[in-house]
Amino acid sequence: MRLPILHRLALPLLLLSLQTAQAEEWAGTVKLASGETHVERDGQRLALKTGDRVYPGDRLITGKEGRIGVTLRDDTLISTSANSQLTIREFSFNPATHEGGLAVSVLRGVAAMVSGLVAKANPQAMRVSTPTTTIGIRGTEFIVEVESDD
Repeated sequence: MRLPILHRLALPLLLLSLQTAQAEEWAGTVKLASGETHVERDGQRLALKTGDRVYPGDRLITGKEGRIGVTLRDDTLISTSANSQLTIREFSFNPATHEGGLAVSVLRGVAAMVSGLVAKANPQAMRVSTPTTTIGIRGTEFIVEVESDD
Protein backbone atom coordinates (compact mmCIF):
# COMPACT_ATOMS: atom_id res chain seq x y z
CA MET A 1 0.00 0.00 0.00
CA ARG A 2 1.39 3.41 -0.97
CA LEU A 3 1.05 6.34 1.39
CA PRO A 4 -0.32 9.60 0.04
CA ILE A 5 2.37 12.13 -0.89
CA LEU A 6 1.48 14.31 2.10
CA HIS A 7 2.18 11.46 4.53
CA ARG A 8 5.46 10.59 2.80
CA LEU A 9 6.63 14.20 3.18
CA ALA A 10 5.30 14.72 6.70
CA LEU A 11 7.16 11.83 8.33
CA PRO A 12 10.69 13.00 7.41
CA LEU A 13 9.81 16.57 8.44
CA LEU A 14 8.48 15.34 11.77
CA LEU A 15 11.65 13.32 12.41
CA LEU A 16 13.83 16.30 11.45
CA SER A 17 11.96 18.62 13.84
CA LEU A 18 12.36 16.10 16.69
CA GLN A 19 16.10 15.84 16.04
CA THR A 20 16.41 19.64 15.95
CA ALA A 21 14.54 20.01 19.26
CA GLN A 22 16.78 17.43 20.91
CA ALA A 23 19.95 19.08 19.56
CA GLU A 24 18.90 22.47 20.96
CA GLU A 25 18.48 21.11 24.49
CA TRP A 26 22.21 20.97 25.15
CA ALA A 27 23.73 23.99 26.83
CA GLY A 28 27.42 23.74 25.95
CA THR A 29 30.57 21.71 25.45
CA VAL A 30 33.32 20.68 27.84
CA LYS A 31 36.55 22.21 26.57
CA LEU A 32 38.71 21.05 29.49
CA ALA A 33 38.28 18.18 31.93
CA SER A 34 41.37 17.30 33.91
CA GLY A 35 41.83 15.33 37.10
CA GLU A 36 38.76 13.92 38.79
CA THR A 37 35.69 15.34 37.00
CA HIS A 38 32.09 14.15 36.97
CA VAL A 39 28.65 15.23 35.94
CA GLU A 40 25.49 14.31 37.82
CA ARG A 41 22.63 13.97 35.36
CA ASP A 42 19.25 12.32 35.79
CA GLY A 43 20.33 10.63 39.02
CA GLN A 44 23.53 9.20 37.53
CA ARG A 45 27.13 10.18 38.17
CA LEU A 46 29.14 10.03 34.96
CA ALA A 47 32.81 10.68 34.23
CA LEU A 48 33.22 13.97 32.37
CA LYS A 49 35.68 14.36 29.52
CA THR A 50 36.69 16.95 26.97
CA GLY A 51 34.17 17.12 24.14
CA ASP A 52 31.16 16.04 26.22
CA ARG A 53 28.00 18.11 26.02
CA VAL A 54 26.44 19.61 29.13
CA TYR A 55 22.73 20.13 29.63
CA PRO A 56 20.46 22.27 31.79
CA GLY A 57 20.17 20.51 35.14
CA ASP A 58 23.70 19.10 35.04
CA ARG A 59 25.82 19.33 38.18
CA LEU A 60 29.53 19.60 37.36
CA ILE A 61 31.81 18.21 40.07
CA THR A 62 35.59 18.33 40.49
CA GLY A 63 37.74 16.37 42.90
CA LYS A 64 40.78 17.61 44.77
CA GLU A 65 42.86 18.03 41.59
CA GLY A 66 40.03 18.46 39.08
CA ARG A 67 39.38 21.31 36.67
CA ILE A 68 36.51 21.85 34.24
CA GLY A 69 36.17 24.42 31.46
CA VAL A 70 32.88 24.74 29.57
CA THR A 71 31.84 26.93 26.65
CA LEU A 72 28.08 27.44 26.45
CA ARG A 73 26.31 27.87 23.12
CA ASP A 74 26.09 31.66 23.64
CA ASP A 75 29.90 31.79 24.19
CA THR A 76 29.64 32.09 27.98
CA LEU A 77 32.81 30.61 29.49
CA ILE A 78 32.71 28.78 32.82
CA SER A 79 35.75 27.38 34.63
CA THR A 80 35.76 25.53 37.92
CA SER A 81 38.72 24.73 40.13
CA ALA A 82 39.41 21.79 42.43
CA ASN A 83 36.74 20.64 44.90
CA SER A 84 33.95 22.55 43.17
CA GLN A 85 30.32 21.88 42.41
CA LEU A 86 28.31 23.96 39.96
CA THR A 87 24.84 23.37 38.54
CA ILE A 88 23.60 24.74 35.21
CA ARG A 89 20.03 25.28 36.42
CA GLU A 90 18.66 26.88 33.25
CA PHE A 91 19.93 27.62 29.77
CA SER A 92 18.13 28.84 26.68
CA PHE A 93 19.54 30.67 23.70
CA ASN A 94 18.24 31.89 20.36
CA PRO A 95 21.29 32.33 18.08
CA ALA A 96 19.40 34.67 15.75
CA THR A 97 18.27 37.17 18.39
CA HIS A 98 20.69 36.37 21.26
CA GLU A 99 17.68 36.17 23.56
CA GLY A 100 17.64 33.56 26.25
CA GLY A 101 18.44 32.96 29.86
CA LEU A 102 21.12 31.44 32.03
CA ALA A 103 20.95 30.47 35.68
CA VAL A 104 23.95 28.88 37.39
CA SER A 105 24.36 27.79 41.02
CA VAL A 106 27.85 27.64 42.50
CA LEU A 107 27.43 25.20 45.37
CA ARG A 108 31.05 24.79 46.47
CA GLY A 109 34.53 25.88 45.40
CA VAL A 110 35.53 28.48 42.85
CA ALA A 111 33.96 29.27 39.49
CA ALA A 112 35.20 31.91 37.04
CA MET A 113 32.86 33.11 34.31
CA VAL A 114 32.97 35.32 31.25
CA SER A 115 29.46 36.22 30.13
CA GLY A 116 28.37 35.52 26.60
CA LEU A 117 25.75 36.77 24.19
CA VAL A 118 22.73 36.19 26.47
CA ALA A 119 24.07 38.53 29.17
CA LYS A 120 25.32 41.05 26.62
CA ALA A 121 21.85 41.25 25.06
CA ASN A 122 20.09 41.38 28.44
CA PRO A 123 22.17 41.43 31.65
CA GLN A 124 19.10 40.52 33.74
CA ALA A 125 18.84 37.23 31.82
CA MET A 126 21.93 35.83 33.57
CA ARG A 127 21.80 34.86 37.24
CA VAL A 128 24.43 33.23 39.42
CA SER A 129 23.49 32.00 42.86
CA THR A 130 25.33 30.54 45.82
CA PRO A 131 23.84 28.85 48.88
CA THR A 132 23.45 32.27 50.50
CA THR A 133 22.95 34.83 47.72
CA THR A 134 21.98 35.54 44.10
CA ILE A 135 24.26 37.70 41.97
CA GLY A 136 23.01 39.97 39.20
CA ILE A 137 25.48 40.21 36.37
CA ARG A 138 26.46 43.68 35.18
CA GLY A 139 29.99 43.10 33.94
CA THR A 140 31.46 40.46 31.71
CA GLU A 141 34.06 38.66 33.86
CA PHE A 142 33.79 37.57 37.47
CA ILE A 143 34.84 34.92 40.00
CA VAL A 144 32.62 33.34 42.66
CA GLU A 145 34.01 31.45 45.64
CA VAL A 146 31.88 29.38 48.00
CA GLU A 147 33.59 27.93 51.04
CA SER A 148 32.34 24.55 52.17
CA ASP A 149 31.41 23.68 55.73
CA ASP A 150 33.73 20.65 55.60
